[in-house]
Amino acid sequence: ELRATQLHHYVEGFLLHGLFPAHVIRLLLKPHIRSQQDLQLILDLLEKMGLCYCINRPKAKPLNGATIWYKFPCYVKNEVPHAEAWINGANLAGQSSLVVEQLQIQYCFPFLFPPGLFARYSVQINSHVVHRSDGKYQIFAYRGKVPVVVSYRPAQTNLQVDTLSIASHASLPNIWTAWQAITPLMEELNVLLQEWPGLYFTVHILCSKCLKRGSCSPHTFPGELLSQQRPEGVTEIVCPKNNERVNVALVYPPTPTVTSPCCK
Repeated sequence: ELRATQLHHYVEGFLLHGLFPAHVIRLLLKPHIRSQQDLQLILDLLEKMGLCYCINRPKAKPLNGATIWYKFPCYVKNEVPHAEAWINGANLAGQSSLVVEQLQIQYCFPFLFPPGLFARYSVQINSHVVHRSDGKYQIFAYRGKVPVVVSYRPAQTNLQVDTLSIASHASLPNIWTAWQAITPLMEELNVLLQEWPGLYFTVHILCSKCLKRGSCSPHTFPGELLSQQRPEGVTEIVCPKNNERVNVALVYPPTPTVTSPCCK
């Protein structure tokens, strides 16, 4: 049984960070749960509904005496994910001899951003990432050893649009690893967005040169390019904003996506 002070501690953590231990969930649902299997069925259902995910699920045997924690992203209030220097344009430690290129795909929602989409999406991508750190509007994680950042930026004025971005980075010779990291996350988002038929959104590839310059309004290449083959004999594309040459590997993925997510 829980003492009142313990329950208050857990509820406070839930309301601030979205964290709740499985044994407390079981106690709160006690009238409806008769066995550990009942609890697991309910937790699995909550995960499939996109409401929460387990942050320390044991891969094989249950953790001996360890507390199993679940995270409910829609309740994350004041957490700021651990940011790396590259978000601000600096190079990665250990890669100082290589120029790091940023790869960022941006989804724009000019009319409606589906309520709860970011929280649902943060649950959906959990199986694809490791070492994640969640903030209210940002997720920092890794795909293998490759960093990824998922960011939601709500519109602040009527002249702005809601955006959801998926970003990674790597040196130009290894940029395929960045594409490999963000492609499954894009696919998860595209599948999730199908739950809102008729929703209008556009997809863009942000210019890496503009990002490197720190531009607050980088040039955007059309998302349709994500489903197209890289043009033969072409190695660079000109960014019309700064007349700089951008390597095609920073605009076209190594393998085209099956369908273009753009302009629904």
